[in-house]
Amino acid sequence: MGRCNELIIRKLLFLNLNFLFVYNNHSSVFKRKMGEYMIFDDKGNELTKEKLFVEFISSFIGQYGYLAIFLLLSLGIIGLPIPDEILMTFVGFMCHEGHLNYVLSIFFSFLGSTIGMIISYAMGNKLGKPIILKYGKWIGLNNKRFTKVERWFHRFGPWTIIIGYYVPGIRHVTSYMSGITQMKFRTYLAFACFGSLTWVIIFISIGYFLGVTF
Repeated sequence: MGRCNELIIRKLLFLNLNFLFVYNNHSSVFKRKMGEYMIFDDKGNELTKEKLFVEFISSFIGQYGYLAIFLLLSLGIIGLPIPDEILMTFVGFMCHEGHLNYVLSIFFSFLGSTIGMIISYAMGNKLGKPIILKYGKWIGLNNKRFTKVERWFHRFGPWTIIIGYYVPGIRHVTSYMSGITQMKFRTYLAFACFGSLTWVIIFISIGYFLGVTF
């Protein structure tokens, strides 16, 4: 997990993940197959988006430590296409390998996800649904997801916030919807913090105790 000697920034387009990956293996090559770009290592093995993301967070966390974990989770909760579960599981694996501290990783992951939830709530509260729907399509905020979350709120109330943590593509919608519907901030924060804490503990612990990575 040492510091990179050389960073090569490449923009990779995937079917369901558009993210700027920092990849530090300059011997890798791009190939085009059936209209899609693919990347291979120097041995000719195709690198999946999960493996590329692991390479990215290895480099990013190697340089910026716990700040990188905080930033990635904050941005992921706001709505950027960051696979949070893969991130936290890999963070747990890095703790398992002795590169990170388990308790500090949970703390900064909790802090990052909570800050992301607060920012999303504030945006929903101040901007309102029409503006969020107009510009939110770039981060997966569409009417279909809002309608689904709205039904969940009618059925489960604020518990939807906790349920949403475990449903990719929905968790950030619950925070925007909470702000839009003017949920009391104290109530929202209580459920958001509880959901965030259990969520990060579960996924970081999977990587830590089972030594799971991708």
